[in-house]
Amino acid sequence: MWYRPGRQVRVLLISTYPPRLCGIAKFAEQLAGRLARCPGFAAPRVMPLADADTMGLYGGPPIVMALDQGRLSDSLQTASNYIKSLDVDVVYVQHEFSFFDGGEHLVAGTLRETGKPVVVTFHTVYDNPPPDLVERVRSLFVVSNTATVPSRVARALLVTRYGADANRVHTIPLGMPDVDLLPSGPYKAMLGLEGRAVLTTLGFMGRNKGVERVLQAMPHMLRRHPNTVYMVIGETHPATRSREQESYREELLGRSRELGLDQHVIFINRCVPDSELLRYVMATDIYLAPYLDRTQVSSYTLNYAMGSGKAVIATPTMYAREVLGGGRGILSDFDDPGALAEVISSLLDNPAALAALSRNAYATGKAFHWNSVICRYAEVLARACPPMMGSPGERWFVAHPEPEGNSGRTCAVARQDQPISGEARCHTVASGRTPAATWARNSTARECRRAPSPQRQEPER
Repeated sequence: MWYRPGRQVRVLLISTYPPRLCGIAKFAEQLAGRLARCPGFAAPRVMPLADADTMGLYGGPPIVMALDQGRLSDSLQTASNYIKSLDVDVVYVQHEFSFFDGGEHLVAGTLRETGKPVVVTFHTVYDNPPPDLVERVRSLFVVSNTATVPSRVARALLVTRYGADANRVHTIPLGMPDVDLLPSGPYKAMLGLEGRAVLTTLGFMGRNKGVERVLQAMPHMLRRHPNTVYMVIGETHPATRSREQESYREELLGRSRELGLDQHVIFINRCVPDSELLRYVMATDIYLAPYLDRTQVSSYTLNYAMGSGKAVIATPTMYAREVLGGGRGILSDFDDPGALAEVISSLLDNPAALAALSRNAYATGKAFHWNSVICRYAEVLARACPPMMGSPGERWFVAHPEPEGNSGRTCAVARQDQPISGEARCHTVASGRTPAATWARNSTARECRRAPSPQRQEPER
């Protein structure tokens, strides 16, 4: 993470944002909070994307103004001049296709007019997109300095299907709380589930969630493990509710009753606070991700489960194949209820295999913890700010967590004479280029030395 003493990176975040109910809104809130605590960063300002239900609910820091999705063109005209007047170094946009209703070209025009550096995170990248979606994505990409995506498969698709420049696309996973690998027993006791095998699916509910497939498998599984309980945590997705009210959830409740699962399925139909959500996840033995959309390129809930050290059984989506291969999880089609029940039962029958899968998931999932992820977002945002390159001879310092496999420290930035936490690099700016630098451990910033043969440091991709 780059830092110039006496100067902070100031970010304007354009995204859905609480109180709007949206997975990306929650992500944006957590991202803003973490960036605000990063050395070298000011608290981000936020320009939320508001719908009819939330337009009048925003006000006060960190909000600067709300963009009305129902009147996007007019709202962007106002925003253009406002952003120009803001003392910000970089505009950071969260993109989802439903956010702009085909108006990405309008957003791109506004961003171009502001003259500010732009970073865009593309949360959804479709395989085999129609031409109109390609143009929508490209219109934003061409005005951005850098783009990020939440997975390697998303990066590959953005480059091959949408024509993005691979050198400007970075893979950074969606962040989740920093948790230790802990036994589930104490958390089961908190929830009154002692002695039970706990399966969990969480997140906004919609027809692509695939919960009905797990319900179909439950009677088969209960013959071998009658103490099993399945927790379905999360309210209906607002977009699903606007189309069909609660019909999907009502179908799930009806199916559960028909199968005699009243004592074995717990539906929690609400947006669960983070502290409570963590208790549910930590009480879980096996996390189930029966998603129907095989082209899914990211999943916050899957990251959450792996980062909490939970064994995962998932549909082989594009993202699940990326993160669960190599013994980190189990891929199952979920099409055959009996086969799914066998996969779950076999894992519950073998505590050693279940524990090994949990450890393997956690070893990968630690990379999803905010302590690791926020440093990568911060570096991308700081690198997008040309004024932050400074002037020849100016001293810069950059610090990261310890190398992979020994992570856990937050980003630390060293000023002159301050001790360096973890590993840090000290750079001297020369003609606007940042040279390579020696690594220094347990020293002070003053003791950093330039590498004898400087080469430009490329960002991790």
